Amino acid sequence: MNVAIVNGGHELREGNVRLAGYKHMAVLALAFALGQDHPVRVGVMPDNRDLAIIAQIVESLGGTVTRGAGAWIVDGSGIVSGDIPESLSRALRGSLYLIPPILAKCGHVEFAGSGGCQLFAGEEGWTRPFDHIFDLLPCFGARLERSGGVTRITANRLHGAEIDILRYSDDPKVLMGSRVLSATKLAILIAQHVTSGTTVIRNPVCLSTTTKELLDLLVRAGYQVVTSSDEIRIGPRPPGGASGPNVIELIPDVSEAMTYVAMACVTRTPVSIMGLTEVLGERLIADELELLRAMGLRLSWTGAGLRVEAPDALCSVDVECRCNGGVLTDHQPLFALMLLGAQGPCRIVDHVWRSRWRYASELRRLGASFDIDERALTVFPGRPSTANQVVEGADVRAAAVLLLASLGVPGRTVVGGIHHLERGYCGLVERLSSLGADIQIRREEI
Repeated sequence: MNVAIVNGGHELREGNVRLAGYKHMAVLALAFALGQDHPVRVGVMPDNRDLAIIAQIVESLGGTVTRGAGAWIVDGSGIVSGDIPESLSRALRGSLYLIPPILAKCGHVEFAGSGGCQLFAGEEGWTRPFDHIFDLLPCFGARLERSGGVTRITANRLHGAEIDILRYSDDPKVLMGSRVLSATKLAILIAQHVTSGTTVIRNPVCLSTTTKELLDLLVRAGYQVVTSSDEIRIGPRPPGGASGPNVIELIPDVSEAMTYVAMACVTRTPVSIMGLTEVLGERLIADELELLRAMGLRLSWTGAGLRVEAPDALCSVDVECRCNGGVLTDHQPLFALMLLGAQGPCRIVDHVWRSRWRYASELRRLGASFDIDERALTVFPGRPSTANQVVEGADVRAAAVLLLASLGVPGRTVVGGIHHLERGYCGLVERLSSLGADIQIRREEI
């Protein structure tokens, strides 16, 4: 297994980093494109392992993916098989979003489960729930049979349905937990293939950027879509089939952007993040930007991006990650790392993944101080400074946080789990190295 050997504690140089397209939206855009009757060009495509696996799945079923520099052309018209290879489907979370278009093309799907970052602490250890897809599909007319760990899904055609997303919430009265956003996105992707009746999604996660982007794709394809704060109504597939779009341009990866903001805080090195305009930034991560300003970071917009400069000491703030709007759960580990440089204790609450604190125990090895209770993480002042430690990232964002923390630790740190970075980032190690970070990738057992 590869590890990163980080020699930290020295000053980096100011520079520019360019954002890739948003990985989470890329997965959904590919699923949407597969459901079209014509090739679709997806621009600003990130180059990471998870998306490469999705391309393998598509090609294994008879579709085509032409991968160019920064853009893919996806054509699902040749899909003839619905048997998703287990070794591929279990390699990433996004495989479950391919079920609706494949089911519509073939009339059947065989699905052995999905993988991805294991962020849920259950009785059987760390997992990532996906059973809500099996609850949603029958509402639209699909039939399910389970045997030997494989679920066979069949449908002659899909009809409209009424779905209440609160059904998938950890709290029956408010949107909470890890399934509500995924259920909202899956319901929209299934609605793309409904041939009769209207789909009504009640209490959706409507403020999510990915929800808004998906609905925009449906509108561009000719679907009738009506949205409000508590309901989404989607008409059936337009007569004669969807008319477009032929081109999808991905929004910039805001989680990459926040990662480089965290780097600027840890190393006290200014950085310019290219590809995130002020209009996009205020639309996609307004809550994060508000917190960063409250922490004392100096943010300045240029014509091509965002320049970030961090003071030596940050102001204390509390962070709340909500399911419908607010700071993204993907960003709470990054805020935890940054707030180690604050002047006083800070409290982080995550209503999406309420046990997403595994990175904290690893940061403790580097000298960080946290208190964890059932609901929150309390961050105490004190930047990581304990060298000659071995730490392990258990997921994409945890691996990134540990790598960044190591940059600020004077001396040598070994970071394991960096294969997660290849799943979720485009050349993060290379970009950090271009700014002067001393990171070597080696094959070692830890």
